[in-house]
Amino acid sequence: VFAAYPNRKTFSLSGLSTIGKTEIWITPKNKSKNLMYYVGFAPDAAFSYASITPSLKVIDQLKLANSGLVLASDAGTNTDLEVFKKLGSSTTLNRGLNIVGNYNLSGIGLDKLLGLKTLLIRGVVSNRPADMLLEGNLDTEISFGKGANFKRLVFGLKPDPQKLEISLGGEMDLTVGQDLLSFKAKAGIDV
Repeated sequence: VFAAYPNRKTFSLSGLSTIGKTEIWITPKNKSKNLMYYVGFAPDAAFSYASITPSLKVIDQLKLANSGLVLASDAGTNTDLEVFKKLGSSTTLNRGLNIVGNYNLSGIGLDKLLGLKTLLIRGVVSNRPADMLLEGNLDTEISFGKGANFKRLVFGLKPDPQKLEISLGGEMDLTVGQDLLSFKAKAGIDV
């Protein structure tokens, strides 16, 4: 399937590959002449990441549901890709090859503690630990009084042997009069 959206200045192409549904999105970067792209792969449930390369066997062992790969030229989010439609959620991507998927919490008992069955996991795939980033999103809605809601809790781990980083972040919406203010914050420690 080929689609061009002249009003949005976006080009997309989708089809099937050996990995699964494959999509390419090309669009201009924030009002500039430079382009950014996303290449998304949404494999079916029987797909094995080890079929790409044996070093990805560890991803198969996670048993992620509705997982997919997204190659991104820039950090950002493209919710138009099929992989996000399968997930039922979107997430921020990092530059490079990203893996996204839902992790079943019931196998480790966290489903009862958090009140969720799955946790959205994303990470950058790399052979160098310094380039890897693993993050989990916990989409939630916690009220801190009238007009103050905390949402989307983000846990992060950057397993760089030279500089291990553990982080926690999130988003908060605050309504002041008729105005909605959105705050994003992330705090981490280097070990």
